[in-house]
Amino acid sequence: MEDETLPAIPEHDRPLLECLHRLVFFDADCRAAIEEGLGRASDRFHDPQYQKSYSSVTLPIGLFREKLPRPLRDKVRLCRVFTIKAGQRAPNEEIHRNSVQRLVSFRGMGAVNCAQPGGVDRTYTPHQVASPNLAETADISRCWDVVPENTWHFPEARGAEQWYGVAFHSAPADAILDEYVPCK
Repeated sequence: MEDETLPAIPEHDRPLLECLHRLVFFDADCRAAIEEGLGRASDRFHDPQYQKSYSSVTLPIGLFREKLPRPLRDKVRLCRVFTIKAGQRAPNEEIHRNSVQRLVSFRGMGAVNCAQPGGVDRTYTPHQVASPNLAETADISRCWDVVPENTWHFPEARGAEQWYGVAFHSAPADAILDEYVPCK
């Protein structure tokens, strides 16, 4: 995991990511929903019964979809916010068999460790992402990562603070095919 390359943003995804970026960081309603969801996710860490280093909450997707241009709406059907404790990683490697994941670093920094698409390979390359306030430029390629469908991956927090992110999926909550295996 020595590679610190920036994520490759497919050019066909750039218009969607630019719209989502504006909603996540500059739309008051969307930002309030994200902050509230991240607060709920983070509050779990204060529960002594909760022993995981990762927590996530699903947000109502309609808030985001209705603000996207019509041609882009079908590409966003699920929104999950998440947080990972500083220096930790998600407890599981995961794959979304039928969904593209578009993830933005909201606060702090982290890496999305991705294998090759196809759902078989689990040899990971990290793609570091930083929140806009930490990025050297406002270029979305420093803040966003795109995980193709049927690709094993796992996120990890980098740096000395808790990492907060927002993930948008192309499959809806009731149809997404998620699989998990414990991280090695």
